[in-house]
Amino acid sequence: MHDVHPKLEEQIKNFIGENSRLHKKIAGFLSAVNDTYLHLEEKLDDQKSIMKKYESTLLEKGVLMHENQVLNNEIQLKQFQIKQDKVQISNFEKLSKAGSFTLNLKSDLTVNSNQMSKMFDINEYESTYKNFTSLFIEANLINDAILNCKLTKSSIQFDEVRLIKEQKYYSISGEVIQEKGDELLQVVVKDLTPTKKHEHELENAILNLEFYKSVIDQTVLLSTINVDGNITFVNQNFTEISGYNNLEMIGKPFDFLITDKTKESSFEEIVENLKLNDNWKSVIKNTNKNGDVYWLDTTIIPFIKDEKIVNFISVQVDVTEKVLKEQKVEEQRAFYEMILNNLPLDIAVFNEKHEYIYVNPIGIKDPETRKFVIGKTDYDYCKHFNKDVTIADVRQAIFDQVLKSKKQLEFTDKVTNKEGKVVYVLRKFFPFLNAQNELEYMLGIGLDVTEKTEQSIQIKESLIEKDALLGEVHHRVKNNLSIFLGLVEMQMKRMKDKTIINEFAEIKNRIISMSLIHEKLYKSANFAQINLREYTEDFVSYLSKFFDAEQRVKINFELNEVFANTKNTVPLALIINEVVTNSYKHAFQGIENPEITIQLAEKNSIIELSIFDNGIGLKQDFELMKLDSLGIRLIKIFTKQLRADFKVVNENGLCYHINFQNFENFENKMN
Repeated sequence: MHDVHPKLEEQIKNFIGENSRLHKKIAGFLSAVNDTYLHLEEKLDDQKSIMKKYESTLLEKGVLMHENQVLNNEIQLKQFQIKQDKVQISNFEKLSKAGSFTLNLKSDLTVNSNQMSKMFDINEYESTYKNFTSLFIEANLINDAILNCKLTKSSIQFDEVRLIKEQKYYSISGEVIQEKGDELLQVVVKDLTPTKKHEHELENAILNLEFYKSVIDQTVLLSTINVDGNITFVNQNFTEISGYNNLEMIGKPFDFLITDKTKESSFEEIVENLKLNDNWKSVIKNTNKNGDVYWLDTTIIPFIKDEKIVNFISVQVDVTEKVLKEQKVEEQRAFYEMILNNLPLDIAVFNEKHEYIYVNPIGIKDPETRKFVIGKTDYDYCKHFNKDVTIADVRQAIFDQVLKSKKQLEFTDKVTNKEGKVVYVLRKFFPFLNAQNELEYMLGIGLDVTEKTEQSIQIKESLIEKDALLGEVHHRVKNNLSIFLGLVEMQMKRMKDKTIINEFAEIKNRIISMSLIHEKLYKSANFAQINLREYTEDFVSYLSKFFDAEQRVKINFELNEVFANTKNTVPLALIINEVVTNSYKHAFQGIENPEITIQLAEKNSIIELSIFDNGIGLKQDFELMKLDSLGIRLIKIFTKQLRADFKVVNENGLCYHINFQNFENFENKMN
């Protein structure tokens, strides 16, 4: 090439270096343009010198002006064409996202294209190739390749290099050319980042597809069906569950495994359904090669091409475990519903709004009414059947009470049925709470207790009558004892012998002890038990007045509330009489501050009675219980009757300890 005009030299080099395919044509064109441009410029210079020399003459003749105008027009045209070529080369760089630079292998100076400068933010001039290569992770490799070019004049090629500061990728290619005796390395740098990003996205998409395929192969039974309804493909999961291999399944009708074939699951019906819908769905029951039954949730989708069904894709999920669980739940539901429907109870379940969730046939016998109340309240029921809303008010109040207390409630409901008969219903409400202690639902049950209630009423009425009769009996016994007591007192007045009088006095006290028991019973509401604390206080106080008119002996009562049946009370009362009488008669001779202490308590159904005095006690080695007196014999008899432990301690006076089983309380605890 001839000397290049400075204005074209840079762009020609860049263009030729970056567009090897257009090198010859463009180079020839630009060479011609350059020659013309240089020729015109030389001619213009000549004309300018001539114009200066002959300006006045040419101006007069007008010839020079005309020629000058023609030359100017030609120069402007060539300049415009060169500018257009420069724009074209720049546009080519922009469109290809490429830049270029020329490296003088002797001086190591580079000239960068505009696009190159913009891409890497480097100057067009006054730079070296190392300003460029230092931007890359592979800088050392690129520098080595350029040094190799200097020695061998070979080309360089890097398919992918990476920037240090950014995640961007570029390709670098270059060739050595000769230009005016200089060796130039023409290098093209292309931005691969968009392509690389697309490749990464494509790789990720492929990985995702492989993952989805793996998931589908592991979890889904996949098959394809042709337009004739025959299987053309099955995946491995399908063969494993069915027990058939590919050869045994390909070409078979798609429904050859279906156990319960129906019209709805026929191929013709599925095709008709797909004409109206995007897919066909159903849970079908299959039988595998071993004869085992399993269920598949099936979706069939048509594959359409050019508005025509080409084949069908069947996607199935094994739901055998779910179906079996649902069947078991349904069986249990039917079982419990059968129980609820046949229990001799009316049962209703409500939500938190007091709306019926369930009511059994005992609660509401009419099926239509039972169906109506579901989701309704008692107010809806009363309004629909024209009932008095008072019923709904009462039930709502009970519901609110249980809802507020969160505790079960029990009561007996007295109602009049359709026949006008009074019916008693034992009702119970049970609140069922969730984890937040809020009402989940309310269970209400009702049991017809009319017969039992009527019997209870009759028993109560009968008991009232019997109590009245028993009270009358105790009253008459007490009166009879009083008459007998009066006879004893009359007889005592006629007697002169003090010994006999004292004996009669003891008999009198024994009669009074029994009479007092009957008096307590007929005055009490409970004829089965006696309050031993009250009885002991009253009877011992009587004995105190009888034997100690001056109240010289101090009585200390340490008594707990103890109840005993009348069977135990009579012998116990007679024992108390004998022991206290014995203390008054024999214990306090010469004692300044006589005292009698009585203790009464019950522990584990054992009644413990202790009576002790601070009297003179017994002589040493004297055994009280070996005496054959009437009092001692009575104590022995009554102790045996009570099956009691009786012990006498002779220390600082006499102490009597009596322990016996309170059989009524013991039996109650056992029950």
